[in-house]
Amino acid sequence: MSKEKLIIGTRGSKLAQIQAREVIADLKKITDKFTFELKIIKTHADKFNSTPIHKLGKKGVFVKEIDKALLGEEIDISVHSMKDLPTLIPNGITLAAIPKRKTHKDVIYSRENKSLKELKSGSIIGTGSFRRRSQALFLRKDIEIQNIRGNVDTRIKKVDNGEYDAIILAKIGVQRLNLEIKTFDLPDFILPAAGQGALAVETRSESKEILNLLGKINHQQSFFEIMAENSFIKTLGGGCQIPIGVLGRIEENNLILLAEILDIDGTKRITSKISGKPNDYLILGEKLANKMQYQGGRELLEKLKEIE
Repeated sequence: MSKEKLIIGTRGSKLAQIQAREVIADLKKITDKFTFELKIIKTHADKFNSTPIHKLGKKGVFVKEIDKALLGEEIDISVHSMKDLPTLIPNGITLAAIPKRKTHKDVIYSRENKSLKELKSGSIIGTGSFRRRSQALFLRKDIEIQNIRGNVDTRIKKVDNGEYDAIILAKIGVQRLNLEIKTFDLPDFILPAAGQGALAVETRSESKEILNLLGKINHQQSFFEIMAENSFIKTLGGGCQIPIGVLGRIEENNLILLAEILDIDGTKRITSKISGKPNDYLILGEKLANKMQYQGGRELLEKLKEIE
């Protein structure tokens, strides 16, 4: 009896393919009914990989083409980095699973094997993220931030070649690529992008059998934590290119949500937190967002809109 084939859509980078294969490995542990095939899809952000992300458009630059392939039944399942997913998912698509989140941390890689604190004054740090830019400048007013694009290997080479003194990376990317480089964690109070360290697995809303299958690889704690983060971002009207950090964590059946909003130069930083029942993840995200807007967040976000 031949097995049914499910086609998994993903971006073409080495990291994206590793992520998709992680999901396939998880699925193979719970079913032998299907075979799985990877399909590489070039996204808008991949086609313009030297353009700063914030100039490509606000929403879905890493996922739109994959969504189109999913809705067009060219693929059956899509795998994304959770932090690349827009807060609004297109009609007809369901976020079916968030596997167990790995580390959410950011790290710094420098040519001289130094931490952010140890870098010499005037050092040039590369990042394509407004959040990382603001956080780095909050910690070090005497450094220079320059935009950088490209996959992880490309960015590392630019440091090694002397184009940058250091870059800021997601720790999970370094781990998944099994890179033998020395990195330094950013301080614990520096918060990640919503969903950082987690994967998003989607399928068509009508595909009941696939939805049921993917539900078996969903990690409920990670789902609650990350959907609280997304609720916070959605309520603020922000995306991955606004200097907002947010982290949900469940401790002793209590969901704690921490967040920060910064200005573009890292001179102002507003922080706050909220806690409650894990099932109230959407409400907690909304409440924290509204609370921070009254603490000065609204003014910071309005200034950022002017810059954009």
